[in-house]
Amino acid sequence: MPTTDPKKIEILLFEDNGVAATQITKHLDLSKLDFNISIATRLADGIEQLKTRRFDLALLNLNLPDSRDIDTLHTVMKASQGEAIIVLTDTDDEILSLKALKLGAQDSLNKHRINSEAMHRSILHAIERSNLLRSHEARIEGLQCDATILRDITNQKKAEDELFKSEKLESISLLAGGIAHDLNNMLTAILGNISILRIELGESHQHSAKLVAAEKASLQARLLTQQLLTFSKGGAPALEVTTISEMVEECAQFILRGSKVKCSIEKDDDLWPIDADKGQVSQVVNNLIINANQAMPDGGDIRIRMRNLQVRHAEVPALKLGDYICIEVGDEGIGISPHNLKKIFDPYFTTKTKGNGLGLASSYSIIKMHRGTITADSSIGKGSIFKVYLPKSMQIAPAANPFEAEKEEPASEGIHRGKGRILVMDDMEAMMVVAGEILTVLGYDVEYSTNGNEAIKSYKTAKDAGDPFDACVFDLTVPGGMGGEEAANILIDYDPNLVAIASSGYTTSDVMSDYKNSAFKAVLPKPYRIKEMSDVLHELLNS
Repeated sequence: MPTTDPKKIEILLFEDNGVAATQITKHLDLSKLDFNISIATRLADGIEQLKTRRFDLALLNLNLPDSRDIDTLHTVMKASQGEAIIVLTDTDDEILSLKALKLGAQDSLNKHRINSEAMHRSILHAIERSNLLRSHEARIEGLQCDATILRDITNQKKAEDELFKSEKLESISLLAGGIAHDLNNMLTAILGNISILRIELGESHQHSAKLVAAEKASLQARLLTQQLLTFSKGGAPALEVTTISEMVEECAQFILRGSKVKCSIEKDDDLWPIDADKGQVSQVVNNLIINANQAMPDGGDIRIRMRNLQVRHAEVPALKLGDYICIEVGDEGIGISPHNLKKIFDPYFTTKTKGNGLGLASSYSIIKMHRGTITADSSIGKGSIFKVYLPKSMQIAPAANPFEAEKEEPASEGIHRGKGRILVMDDMEAMMVVAGEILTVLGYDVEYSTNGNEAIKSYKTAKDAGDPFDACVFDLTVPGGMGGEEAANILIDYDPNLVAIASSGYTTSDVMSDYKNSAFKAVLPKPYRIKEMSDVLHELLNS
């Protein structure tokens, strides 16, 4: 059985590519784990080693000279003596990764994107999950027929199943975070170029309306990445006081455009504000509206209601007494059976042929992180009603509606131009280029670096030469290299007056939600437009 005791971790690496094996071994050396490693270049060789000695962990390349794809994992699991298994892939193939996880692998990593930190975290979690599963199986094998013992172990099994499910979900979080990081980078490149074109062409250009439509679609697309971030440590909500009515209406219009269903919306006149991460709450509303729409393929009515609610007598058992906003989404669809209704918020549970079972699970997770709850009532043949409860904010919401700014604001309105030297650090070339073009349009001079080490060198060289940078824009996540957070921590010791902006579409750090306790002066979440970049630089350089 695998162990995380303070002894050397015995690792068997299935890898026929010598360069890849050397790189993986290098990451292991840098991970600060104490380990021994054996390498098998063919599946048959590795199976023979599994039969003759015990390992804690198998790092498994699915494509070997004598085996391909998921069949490789099948074969290894049959020969395994309880080793934890981490699948190594050559691409970001989430479908293959999910298959591996469901089959019994503890984690899945893209071997071209891993670094020492990810390797360290993944190995420890994989071994812990494998230990949990093995101890669970051992206890089941030792069951006796005594009814009292059976009840005790059944309860323990349920608790362990929930823990194991949670740990398995953490494996998906690693995959989801990587996808969200890349997707938000791509969306930033798209949004950045659109916003530049809008400024250069002007609002009177014949294609201006098309650019506005493309920009709106991209802004809606960024909400979809929030579903991925819900399953990652980078998904902690960045709370701000806001109102929900316009947000809910925007979500309904976007999701139901071209649909057969009709949608009616009711709301109290003076809805209370809430403390919310707008992207995450929008994701919940999107999920509920999508489910309601799919429940009525032949058309029907979706009823959305938003109201203030005072909970004074435990009307909603999961809520503490207090003031809440209730978002209610009802449909006239096929309904949910009582048996399935108990499972709808469980990860992986779905009744859809193409569903992944993560939509309602992620919604439940989001609302819980917002100190609220979500409930469901349904009757077969009559439809379903989902209710989301979110606590009332103790603050007053700003008068301006942030979603309206995305709808009608002219491209040049509110753009702050400036002067100065800006250092941009990003590992993705397209992202780096569009950031530079945005800054150039705003009037700044730009220099580039692709990782933290390069950024530190450029910053120090410029300052020592008497031509320092006025601000830095650092990407936090750099696969296989030093990221922006570590670079900023080093530079703040070198220059206490460092003006650094954290920019990321995904990170396991708390910087994006709590930058004031870091070396950064501000954050710029991806994807962003030229306006967001101009706003943050104007505030920092003119304060």
